[in-house]
Amino acid sequence: MRIFQPTISGSTSTTGSLTITGSINVSEGITGSLFGTSSWAINALTASFVNNLNQNLSITGAVILSGSSLPELQVIGETQFTGSVSSLNGFTGSLFGTSSWATNALTASLANGNLLTASVNLNTITFTKGDGSTFPITVNTGSGGGGGSVTINNNIDGYLVTATGTSNTLDGESGLTFDGTTLTVGGNAVITAIDVRDDPSTTIGEYAVGSHIARDWPAAGGPSLTAGDIVYFSGSSHWAAAVASATGSSTRVLGVVTSNTDPNEIVLQGTVTINTDLATYQVGQPVYLNPNQAGRVTNIPPTTSGQIARYVGWVVNTSRDQIYFNPDFTWIQI
Repeated sequence: MRIFQPTISGSTSTTGSLTITGSINVSEGITGSLFGTSSWAINALTASFVNNLNQNLSITGAVILSGSSLPELQVIGETQFTGSVSSLNGFTGSLFGTSSWATNALTASLANGNLLTASVNLNTITFTKGDGSTFPITVNTGSGGGGGSVTINNNIDGYLVTATGTSNTLDGESGLTFDGTTLTVGGNAVITAIDVRDDPSTTIGEYAVGSHIARDWPAAGGPSLTAGDIVYFSGSSHWAAAVASATGSSTRVLGVVTSNTDPNEIVLQGTVTINTDLATYQVGQPVYLNPNQAGRVTNIPPTTSGQIARYVGWVVNTSRDQIYFNPDFTWIQI
């Protein structure tokens, strides 16, 4: 018996059952609703239909979403992937639940259009959105395995942290603090070597590390001070601008006012930027207390009768107005 191959050029409506034992070749695709399972449509060129599955969907192979216009995949409920999920154009829309499966994703485009990137630093993962805002997530890996959390005892802002010898435990030191500018040692400091270098600062009153400072000498009150001026410690227990015109203002203890202009912080010895223009001076040249300008130095020893010739230091850097301040304990009255 010969079985004919029907050719359908228009629409066909079947109200009963249709059993086909051979193959169906479709050159224009299938449109309309398909009821029941669609496993028979594996070889279909295109499938334009909506199939709502109200059961659990288990995918053990790869799910590949590709093409110039990415199709929409909507999942309501729980979806488990045991294989790989590939996306050529990234993910759009909201991602609900955990996203641990996206460990290897480079970027995730959120619903608000902001690009999300991640950086890892120790136990913290910081996410940065396209608008520049960030939010960190701290990961505590526990005490087992290769990592773990770190406990800081006495954890106070500004305290320096030292090792305790105990695994994953550190101590904040109340006697060793740093505010971003000054390192303060509350106890004894054992120093095996000090390397004092020229301070590159050009701020008047700045002094090099290792300089000797007089603190808490003056009595209450006293005249206002100018940074970089040479000052003397007066009989009234105040610092005042020194001038080599008389013994009272030039033969006592000398110092230099720091940039803080604080009477409780005076440089007694060390490299310091002074309030005198040294552009015409020479490096290594000695300088003396100026007899004509209070608080200043000169490279010419006084010669006028009654003036005081007192050496106060050497020129270190002419462009920075720096001297090594080390005043002599002796003087000569002209």
